[in-house]
Amino acid sequence: MIALDWPATRFAWLSVATAIATLALKWAAWWLTGSVGLLSDALESFVNLGAALLALWMLRLA
Repeated sequence: MIALDWPATRFAWLSVATAIATLALKWAAWWLTGSVGLLSDALESFVNLGAALLALWMLRLA
C-alpha cells in the first residue's frame, strides 16, 4: 500500500461508520415516533451506506 492511499482509506472507513451511526439514529427516531417521514429518511440512509461501502471497495481495489 502506498502511503498516499492511507488517508483516503481512512476517510472511507470514517464514512462507513458515520453512515451506520446515522442509519441507527434515524431508525431509532422512526421507532420512537412512528413517523413515515423518518422511516423514509432512514431507508434513504441505506443508499448512503451502500455508497460508502462501494467507495471503500473501490479504494481497496485501486
